[in-house]
Amino acid sequence: MKFTISEILIDRCKDHDVLCTFCSQGDRPLVSLFSGGTIGADELTDAADFKKTNKVLFMSAGGRETGMAEGDNSVSKVAEDLKAIGINAHSYISPETAHEWQTWRRSLYQFAQLLFK
Repeated sequence: MKFTISEILIDRCKDHDVLCTFCSQGDRPLVSLFSGGTIGADELTDAADFKKTNKVLFMSAGGRETGMAEGDNSVSKVAEDLKAIGINAHSYISPETAHEWQTWRRSLYQFAQLLFK
């Protein structure tokens, strides 16, 4: 089953301990998932619309988060797959952390750098 980006983010934020943000920069928001899973190209029904209406998709994980820091479902691999279909996706792996405050703090710093590009 495929979902819109809004449906995916709402699901990830309500069912998990996840920090999701929508930051508006002009008329195109920047979307982030801090240590909260990924949004894969195969999950989106509105990829073309997402490219037009959102400036950035940022996903991060702690380096010790099983399945999110390495492998086919890692934030890095998923960001590469999204870039391949034209979405401005970015990823960050927080070294030596798990699903914890330090991961989110570092992720926020990395995400903030994108706000001013």
